[in-house]
Amino acid sequence: MILKKPTPTQASALRDNPRLGMLQLSDNRLVQAFFDWLTGYYLTPPLWKSTPSLELLYGILQYIGGLAIALSHWQLIPLGWVLSVAGAAQLQEIAHFCAHNAFFPQYPTYNHLLGCLLTLITGKKPFPLFKKDHLLIHHPPKNLATMNDKGNTPYLVEDLGFEFAQEEAFYWQNLGKLLLSPKFYGETFLSRLTNLLKAPINYQIATLIVLFLTSVCAGLTHSCLICLLWAVFTQLGTYAAALLQQLPEHNWAYEADENEGAKSQVIGKSFALYLGAYPPHSDHWLEWLKWYIELVGAVFIRLTILPVSLGAHCLHHSTPNDNNWANQLYTLRAFQTGSVKGWQRYQFLEVWGYRNALNYVFVGFSLRGKS
Repeated sequence: MILKKPTPTQASALRDNPRLGMLQLSDNRLVQAFFDWLTGYYLTPPLWKSTPSLELLYGILQYIGGLAIALSHWQLIPLGWVLSVAGAAQLQEIAHFCAHNAFFPQYPTYNHLLGCLLTLITGKKPFPLFKKDHLLIHHPPKNLATMNDKGNTPYLVEDLGFEFAQEEAFYWQNLGKLLLSPKFYGETFLSRLTNLLKAPINYQIATLIVLFLTSVCAGLTHSCLICLLWAVFTQLGTYAAALLQQLPEHNWAYEADENEGAKSQVIGKSFALYLGAYPPHSDHWLEWLKWYIELVGAVFIRLTILPVSLGAHCLHHSTPNDNNWANQLYTLRAFQTGSVKGWQRYQFLEVWGYRNALNYVFVGFSLRGKS
């Protein structure tokens, strides 16, 4: 396959934007809609507008579907595991928006109940604790991505070893060690167990009820071993996915100026993350094979690490009360073109490729403390 030759006017723009390069691959609307979703860079309105309910349905189908696949054939446990990890990531992101009362905008109690249910069934940090830390500690611009941002910058730097002022290779090596370290998974499990013990008593009782009912169902269907394997592997997978999701959410080492305004801090501490790479200019099959493999990897990342609107997490911090969160990947384009009221003079840095996003964060860690 060879790219269609661009006009001289198009050439400079195409060199800098992988999504525009993908326009040359096909004129099919469905293919281009897929590239919109995959990259997170929407050139046209989506084929259909998503809703909170649809996003919840997607997450439930993935999470339960993974278990169903594992139960159907034990050889398919790895596939069921991946699907359930993706579903758990989707449901946790929805729980995050419940913390902002953005699923049921008019009914805070319903948001609380749904958030509790989602964190309970996925084994994440109990919703009452998460909501408090997220709204009071993480979201204020003065705290965001600082050593006061409990559970984020200090967790990454002090607990996980992403120390400031190291060489860039150090951070890649540290990440690799963490993902392969039994200690990381063990400490994460203990941390979640500790958080559960700190949760309100009614949340703890609900957890015991869910565990009891799950055990009964597994016993009645004679699938205790498979259910146990699925639960263990899914939990371990969510630990890795959560770390890979957290790292590129912000520039965690950003140093704000003394009198820097709140909006400027949000812009400096966040960035837009798009997936995908520019299609090869060559017709050599190896180049295209490499590109298609990267494309498959991007699909995996979109499902398990950047579900819902996480690629547009920067937009969430500029407009945290936006109830149209299910479509924030699309509305990010409006922000970047100066169409969001109150933010016309601002624009987020755009980073293409998940690996490049990690590298950008690691460069920030490396430079912090060297000047």
